[in-house]
Amino acid sequence: MLITREQILAVICDCVRRLGEEVGSDVLARPGEDTPLMGENSGVDSIALVSLIVEIESRLSEEFEMDLVLADDRAMSSARSPFRRVGILTDHVLELVRERSE
Repeated sequence: MLITREQILAVICDCVRRLGEEVGSDVLARPGEDTPLMGENSGVDSIALVSLIVEIESRLSEEFEMDLVLADDRAMSSARSPFRRVGILTDHVLELVRERSE
């Protein structure tokens, strides 16, 4: 199954939007590619980030029948976290999808 970047971005943005509603964050309630997921301006603490990752993994599994682990060793050891911004996370997921499809 071919999964596009736009489809991945839509799933991630929907999950971020839901998190924004839960935590009362205006930044997260209207997510885009530049929406921060880490740091002071993100409105996401470490527990919320873990919940977000689990939700994204679950939605990707439901919608695309593809089980991915987003917080794998490579992501966690990377000098630049793939969880910094929505767009960066989207690219990370797309890379995992492509690797899985090869």
